[in-house]
Amino acid sequence: MWASLAMLTCAGVAAATTVDVDLRAPVLQPFYGAGVALSESSAALLLSLPESEQRAVIHRTFVEGNFRALRLPMGGCDFSLSRYSYDELPPGVASDLAMSHFSIARDEQYVLPALRKIVAAVRDAGKPPLWIVGSPWSAPSWMKTTRNLNGGALDYATFAAADLHRAYAQYFAKFVASYQQHGINVTALTLQNEPRFSTDQYPSMLLSPAEEAQLAVATSDALAAIGASTKIILYDHNWDDPAWPIEALGNLSALCNSSSGTVERTVIGSAFHCYAGNVAAQSVVKAAAPHKQIFFTECSGGAWSPNFSSDLLWDTTTLVIGGIANWASTVLKWNWLLTASGGPKLPGGCGNCRGVVTAAANGSAPFRLNEDFYALAHVAQFADGDSVHRLGSAAADCSALAVAGLHSCGSHSQCKAVVVAAYSGAVPLPFQLRLTDVGGRTLCANITLPATSVGSFVVGTEPVSGDSVSGAITTGDRSQLLKPIAPVTLESCL
Repeated sequence: MWASLAMLTCAGVAAATTVDVDLRAPVLQPFYGAGVALSESSAALLLSLPESEQRAVIHRTFVEGNFRALRLPMGGCDFSLSRYSYDELPPGVASDLAMSHFSIARDEQYVLPALRKIVAAVRDAGKPPLWIVGSPWSAPSWMKTTRNLNGGALDYATFAAADLHRAYAQYFAKFVASYQQHGINVTALTLQNEPRFSTDQYPSMLLSPAEEAQLAVATSDALAAIGASTKIILYDHNWDDPAWPIEALGNLSALCNSSSGTVERTVIGSAFHCYAGNVAAQSVVKAAAPHKQIFFTECSGGAWSPNFSSDLLWDTTTLVIGGIANWASTVLKWNWLLTASGGPKLPGGCGNCRGVVTAAANGSAPFRLNEDFYALAHVAQFADGDSVHRLGSAAADCSALAVAGLHSCGSHSQCKAVVVAAYSGAVPLPFQLRLTDVGGRTLCANITLPATSVGSFVVGTEPVSGDSVSGAITTGDRSQLLKPIAPVTLESCL
């Protein structure tokens, strides 16, 4: 079954307005889901909670909240308990091009036990498998110029480029195979988290567009050799440099002319973060490579922006609505679970990041869903079909409103349209939701959004007069948190 998503923007004074959703519009990119990252910090915090609290926070996020996308740091990052990779070497061993020392034993302590609990809850609820992407912050230290997980780049002075890329490709393939042995299917890989950034404070590594293209070819071959269907996504960095992924994709196309067609099928697009630039950069890259997909994979909230209302509206307007309007097939925030002080974490990383959910170590206080959660849940919880796509039509005639229209179908349920709205006005906004079905018939529902709020509104995609619009609202003052609305009847438009 299929589903679709459409968006628009608006900002100004509150006044009666119309939101048009045309169900005859073409289906655009698939939307695989909203989600979070399961860092080692989040995994360790989860496992420190009492079993009942673990079950409750997993259920609220991945079952009720329907978060479908999950990002896994491959090895240490700024939110792990210590630095590590899957191929650090014992004393006296200088290199391991055969990856004979590769081991995910460290992940078996925290990440895999937490992940298995999440996967089991999703499976037991009868939901589709999670969309899982693995992302390394660094190659093993022996492969790098610094001989350290922190900072540096791949060491081409010591190793031939082809040997280094082939070895690192085996690292990715072994990760996929090892996780598969634990019952975890890795949907995709990015080859380097934030390849334009290097620091001596925590695991990180520079990688150029040319290097990433060459590594993508080698990794595609390594994945094919083990029969893995795992895809490759390039870039995984901020909006402020769209030329980087465009160059990497161009280099890849040139390399593909002399390699197998497997590479072109395996490398499916580019991923973005929110920390610099503008979401419109995603459309710049899409225009340059229309046959490739766009993914949004990281943005963190934190103490630098402590206002629930403004954060809720920004995340919904910029990341959810803006992200998908600019071709994103996923929308992920950063750490799933952190403590109120933003830990556990390594020194030197983000000192005041906020988890999508705040939990107290050992469960000494109930977990708290943060504004990030509600922004994601308004798209994830209601667009719960087995397959989702963006619908290329929606429009409004007001300027304080941002709206996303979704068309969601499940294997055992009727197709439905879901409209997600973010409203920044200071007084309630009445609007008319006007649906045009595939036969050209138009029906309307009169809905009011509270001041500074986000809402999701749901109706069948073959509406008839008398059908009801359902949904939920979250307000910036927290008086309503995904609160169900009273059903609104669809009638002939006046």
